[in-house]
Amino acid sequence: MDDFLRQISDLKIKPRKKLTYGETGNYRSQSLGNSMDFYDHRQYIPQDDVRRIDWKAYMRTKNLYIRQFTEEKTVHIKVIMDNSLSMDYGTSVKFDLAKTLTKGIGYLTLNQGDIFSFIPLNNGTYGETSIKGKDKFYQLFKVLDSISCEGMTDYENIIRLNEFNRERGGITFLITDGFGENIDKVLDFLCGRGEEVLFIQILSEDEVEPEVNDKLKLIDKETNEIVKIDINRIMKDMYKKKINSFIDNNRSMSLKRDIVYTFALSSDSPQEILRKTIGGM
Repeated sequence: MDDFLRQISDLKIKPRKKLTYGETGNYRSQSLGNSMDFYDHRQYIPQDDVRRIDWKAYMRTKNLYIRQFTEEKTVHIKVIMDNSLSMDYGTSVKFDLAKTLTKGIGYLTLNQGDIFSFIPLNNGTYGETSIKGKDKFYQLFKVLDSISCEGMTDYENIIRLNEFNRERGGITFLITDGFGENIDKVLDFLCGRGEEVLFIQILSEDEVEPEVNDKLKLIDKETNEIVKIDINRIMKDMYKKKINSFIDNNRSMSLKRDIVYTFALSSDSPQEILRKTIGGM
């Protein structure tokens, strides 16, 4: 883990757009405040601080104008990490990669002085864990290491969370395999709140390129439903088309919503995944 953190330590998670919401902090917002980043002039009114009068503009126009500056904000960076049973699959387990990516995003967030929140995703009643400060690194790691896969995927559970309904804006990473209903609804929900969304879809090599014999027994990890099927070349080709269509649909759905989309195999390098994802911001 220490090697991984060193390899990503030069990365920065920065909003692509000026922030409207947030506490005073590191990034330029659309609000006007006290930073040294000049924004615009407006006409002076009696309640204004006379120290902000632009006397050079007065000499030119004989009118009093106030210099306005953009305010700096602390960004709230969130990770929604799928911990449903479908993530507990693969020769390289999808959930292990998801946890490593979440730790990396948390490390970068806290290291740059922003607020980090982690939200597990299944059909349970998990709440949000929010922390701030470099000294909270290992508190976050301890929380993540205590979480296992359970339950079924329920994307609409995010919409129902009180934590997501009390604050708007920020950056949200969605890390999931994409298996489940109504993922488009949660993406619309996040975008509608003014979130900058980054969607990392993780599938195992076994799901993308299954090595199967002529007979196959499929077991649904979330429901334990068993289906026995006979495999032939036509069925293999059909499966390949289906999985590629599934991936392409998530990519297209993201692009239409101005969401940064990254596809990853569970055996891929976590630092390369983060570089590709954050580099797309």
